Amino acid sequence: MLKRMIQGGVAVIASLLVFAMLPTAYADDLAEQPMSDSQSVAENARLLQAYAEFAGISVEDAQVRVTQEDAVHRGLMEAGLDSSTDRADVWLDSSRGELALHVRSMDDEVLKDLSFIAQNAGLPIVAEHENPLLVVRTEQVSALGGKLAKAIPGLMGHYVDPETGALVLDVYGPSTEKAVTDRSSETRPLAEGITGFPVVINVLESALTDTSSVYGGVALNAGGHSCTAGFTATFTSGGTSSQGFVTAAHCAAPMRYSYGTTLSGTLGTATYQTQLYGSYSDVAFFSIQFGDQSLNRFYGSSASTPTTQSYAVSAAPGATVCGRGSASSYGCGTVKSTTYQPDYAGACPGSCSANFAMTNHTAQPGDSGGPLWTGSASPVGILKGGGSGITIYSKIGYLPAGVSLK
Repeated sequence: MLKRMIQGGVAVIASLLVFAMLPTAYADDLAEQPMSDSQSVAENARLLQAYAEFAGISVEDAQVRVTQEDAVHRGLMEAGLDSSTDRADVWLDSSRGELALHVRSMDDEVLKDLSFIAQNAGLPIVAEHENPLLVVRTEQVSALGGKLAKAIPGLMGHYVDPETGALVLDVYGPSTEKAVTDRSSETRPLAEGITGFPVVINVLESALTDTSSVYGGVALNAGGHSCTAGFTATFTSGGTSSQGFVTAAHCAAPMRYSYGTTLSGTLGTATYQTQLYGSYSDVAFFSIQFGDQSLNRFYGSSASTPTTQSYAVSAAPGATVCGRGSASSYGCGTVKSTTYQPDYAGACPGSCSANFAMTNHTAQPGDSGGPLWTGSASPVGILKGGGSGITIYSKIGYLPAGVSLK
């Protein structure tokens, strides 16, 4: 991974909690008939194999972990704890060899709910009975306005680590060992002086950008630039419905779409309908041309056989998610933050809020709008931007009014 991390000298004690998740599957397509049972089994096997390779575990263990992650995500959604909440800090961790859910909360009802989720998932739970740090510190940083960006040249984005409570700054600049050390020694004390709490510096080797360059995952020609379709969806307005797909709103019209993962052969014409594009979301809906159909499938680990998608979820920090883009193809990463705030130029109309999510796998120009999903094919987001070792996405819960996934 083309970035380096330098930790400040403040140790923060975190306690373990373990949760579980139920397996799911979700996908989209433009002009295909439903997959047979044998195709579904084959695609599920590919998903598990890809997950196992990323996590460095056996396929059998991957099946268990995917089931556990889904159970956690579903439980958090039902308990109203799936998004940024000031009631608890919640994250997943597998650094000790088994999946664990960590929680930090003073709310006994929340701890009770989380214990129930863990029990349902068949996982241990350890709670830290202290005040949550994530939302409080995120709001403190947001209240600074553009002060951090003005004080720290090359700031590309930031988030509060739910595990340590430290502010993580993604900074673009020279990445030699000396440059990294010098940059950290200069930037960390400055940022800590502004915020008043520990800071971690990630020095990036490339700047972050919105990665603009009909199954979900098909390649798009967006006003002469490359983008990627996310998940197929339906838009209902005024009593009429149209079928199409969601992608990044910064991917401009006119929009043409491929019937595969590369821009080749005959292209279909997509029509802009609506968007949710602002400080907290970068998602638009485009309808497809007459005669085409969009099914609930997307190109996942395979560029030739689509995956059937399941219900959408909000992935917790520490969860494994995978994505597809027309430039970088297929890759997986770990969710590092669900309160990420992009700071690079042009990231949002006006300024961005700390409402995006970020993983540690690479995004390239042309990947914008692409789908991100869990190991069980549950949609979690629409790719917004990123760079080397960073993918930023809009959470799937923030879709334009009237738009629903298939």
